Amino acid sequence: MPDEPDDLLASANWSEIVRRIRSRTPARLLVGRAGAAYRTNTQLDLREAHAAARDAVRDELDLETTLARIL
Repeated sequence: MPDEPDDLLASANWSEIVRRIRSRTPARLLVGRAGAAYRTNTQLDLREAHAAARDAVRDELDLETTLARIL
C-alpha cells in the first residue's frame, strides 16, 4: 500500500491492519485457523458461498426476462 505510512505496521495494531486489508477485497484473507483447518464459522461461510455459486451456475437462464430487465 504505497500511500499508507509504515508506522501502521510498527504500531502492531493488527486488528486495524486486518480491517483495512479486508475492506479492499471480497477475498477471505486472514480469517484465522483452528489447527490445520478453518474455524467453523469460516468453513460454513465458505460452503454456503460455494453452494450459492453452484446454484447460480446450474440455474436456468430466462433470456427474455433478463433482456427486458437490462433494456
